[in-house]
Amino acid sequence: MKPPPHPNSAWPSRSAVAAIAVLALVPAACGGGGGGGGGGGGNPLPPNHAPSIQVPAGLAGQAPRYSLALPIGSARTLQFIATDPDGDALQWQLAVVPQAGLAMGLGYQTPVNGTAFELRIDPVLATTAGTLQLLVQDPRGGTAAIDLAVARTGAPTLTGVAPDSAFAGRPQDVTMTGTGFLLGGAVSTNASFGGLPATNVAVPGDSELSCRTPLGLLPPGPTLVSVGHAFGSALLPANAFTTFRFPPQFAATDQRLDAVTAQDLRLCADAGLAHAAWIDAGQVRYRRSTDGGQTWEASQPLSPTATTSSAQLFAGGGGVTAVWLADGNSVWARHSLDGGQTWQTAQRLDAETVPETTSSRPRLCGDGNRRYVAWLEGDPLQLQAHVTVAASADAGASWTAARRIGTSTANQGACEIACVAARAVVAFEDDRLGPTIRGVYAARTADGGASWSDDHRLSRTDAGAAGPRIAASDFGVHVVWRRSNALFYNGSQDGGATWRLVEDQVRGTDAGPLTEPAICCEHNRVYVFYVAAGTDVWLTRSTDPGVFTTNLLLSSAAAPAAEPVAVTQGQYVFAIWRRGDLGSGAARVVHAESTDVGASFAAASGLGDGTQAQEQPVLAHLGARILLAWLDHRTGGSAAFVNASAP
Repeated sequence: MKPPPHPNSAWPSRSAVAAIAVLALVPAACGGGGGGGGGGGGNPLPPNHAPSIQVPAGLAGQAPRYSLALPIGSARTLQFIATDPDGDALQWQLAVVPQAGLAMGLGYQTPVNGTAFELRIDPVLATTAGTLQLLVQDPRGGTAAIDLAVARTGAPTLTGVAPDSAFAGRPQDVTMTGTGFLLGGAVSTNASFGGLPATNVAVPGDSELSCRTPLGLLPPGPTLVSVGHAFGSALLPANAFTTFRFPPQFAATDQRLDAVTAQDLRLCADAGLAHAAWIDAGQVRYRRSTDGGQTWEASQPLSPTATTSSAQLFAGGGGVTAVWLADGNSVWARHSLDGGQTWQTAQRLDAETVPETTSSRPRLCGDGNRRYVAWLEGDPLQLQAHVTVAASADAGASWTAARRIGTSTANQGACEIACVAARAVVAFEDDRLGPTIRGVYAARTADGGASWSDDHRLSRTDAGAAGPRIAASDFGVHVVWRRSNALFYNGSQDGGATWRLVEDQVRGTDAGPLTEPAICCEHNRVYVFYVAAGTDVWLTRSTDPGVFTTNLLLSSAAAPAAEPVAVTQGQYVFAIWRRGDLGSGAARVVHAESTDVGASFAAASGLGDGTQAQEQPVLAHLGARILLAWLDHRTGGSAAFVNASAP
């Protein structure tokens, strides 16, 4: 791009760009003037005439808006001609953001005097689109202006798709990344999977496309994903997207994760990697899988001591974070920034005290590189437990100082935490109004844990409540709890800043006493799973948070049911629970999946080759690939086993 022709010339400022853009929308004209003097010494009124601009051939549109689509390897010179009815001298100015002008290949000088303005468009390496404003003005203020949208066209690029799998014939919302999807509106881009067109295609920007996978059946396995428009197409490698059968198919043989014994098993997945952590002989151990849970790398210890408990695990933003208790009185965290390949030194999160303060119930959540940990500090048996939190903005590399939530001095318990980016909400029980009307409260941070709000009571003030469970998505935060064998709800639509004035009932006791709620959500959809009458697993869902009108029975049997766990992504909802008597050894892990936002589920079924008691199920997924893990007693003790679905 040429520099200004002399030291006093400069790129137009952003304010000048805005001013020219406004002028381009309004017919330009010279203003009328005041009267002149007599005797030949007065100045005549200036004519009310403005210059006009003649644009070169080949531009689409009409005054004052034009567009030009030019392949990235082509060049063109545009000459604009201006005429002034009064014969005045003219000056041209062009306004464009410098970076955008460079990307479009523009070459010019501004300002330029005369009746012609020349704009050179040189070849560029990548597709792009941008807008410039061209203004011509006479000495008396008469102006004319045009907007020109330039699209440098070429084939799009495609760099990724997330999630990276879907069930055959069961549409799922996905997002593609790349370049050249929009080109300033010069193209209409489509997408396909295995040659079948995607639906619900939306292109919010040049580098992002959202769509829904095809309704038509695709063969299981690697599936080609493509995008295309009038100027070309792009493909992802065949292994970038996988189609899975539905209902999901699991391996006939389960895999054991631990070497000796296991407890506090945790499972998570992110960016194509699966991660597992558990307590083995008092030490936190970790394994990862790089192939979606089909094979697992050797285990490695994470904790420096052998007196640990209450392991937690989260993966996101390419990093992994583990949290645990040591000796029952300290909270520790350790992180990996490379997907679990290497781990940094463990860090203590709570404040060291003498004597040591009892710590319990750590809870870890995250989103991208954000991490939040909540725990109870103080002995609940001595009525001294208080919710304490710490946060990290760099995937666990550094943490805020531990701080207590709110100002209550009453005994607290059952803390849970959920987050979206810099917003996090912790829900917990509190005795401040008395132990018989122990209530559910919530507090929030909107700045990544730098500060926390005062707590707010979510449940009624005249009745007790227990066992809060929390989920968050977008700006929605959703909390459920138990009271008198029924389930109740309160929610926020502004990240926890304000809450509903009154609690809502999720479900009463018409199906029997309700226990063990689990909650997950996405956008405005809220799913509450629970056990009714000790044997039946139900889902109550809401598409208008707080309005729970749809109850769906997932499993009914004479055997006990317990420990439901659920997650959701897009159109899919995944659930796992324990069915059968644990004491007799008949307990088994079963699972069920929905591909229509929870309206229906495949029949609940078991998996693997276990014949002894199974308990404490956990669940993770990579798109449509599902990973289920649990504690299994087939070895005589407590062992960690895992099974993953296959295409």
